[in-house]
Amino acid sequence: MSDPQPEGRRSRSRGGGFAQSMAFSAVRGGGLIALAIVIGLVLLQVIDTSGGDGSNGGVTVTTDPTETTADTQPSETTQPGDGTEPTDETRPPGEIRVLVLNGADPDAALAGPLTEVLRTAGYQTVAPNNTAARDGTVVACKEDFTADAPALAVAVGETAVVEPFPEPPPENAENVGSYDCLVVLGA
Repeated sequence: MSDPQPEGRRSRSRGGGFAQSMAFSAVRGGGLIALAIVIGLVLLQVIDTSGGDGSNGGVTVTTDPTETTADTQPSETTQPGDGTEPTDETRPPGEIRVLVLNGADPDAALAGPLTEVLRTAGYQTVAPNNTAARDGTVVACKEDFTADAPALAVAVGETAVVEPFPEPPPENAENVGSYDCLVVLGA
């Protein structure tokens, strides 16, 4: 009898308090999730170096440093990340079809995971395959897509180098009409 509240009021306040607490927790949890999503989107925009406008994020192609004439030509093998500015003829990844070949250990199955990474980055991809063993990872694009090669090399990884499109194409890359650029993963 020491309780100053009537019995009916006390039970209602407990039940209402619990329901209100649960509702508040659900709203608070939803708000925190929404806040996390907004922060994630803002961070993606801040960190995204691709520019979102079809540019290649400041990636450049190295020219042969021994050339001193005004008509410098790109060297046979170029490294993304230093040199001259890219051309305005680059395409967004969604307009580039890429074939990834595993030129490392065929049992390693490296081409499949990289194909998925490139697909996630927005590139159109064709079924990966194995090819003859080689050293080093290369990116090679057909003549109309050479300006897109440096950005693709960055998407592939820092060890990738840009080379001219091989003639003839490597083993298991003969259907050249099905892709625009070729990535060969070497050992």
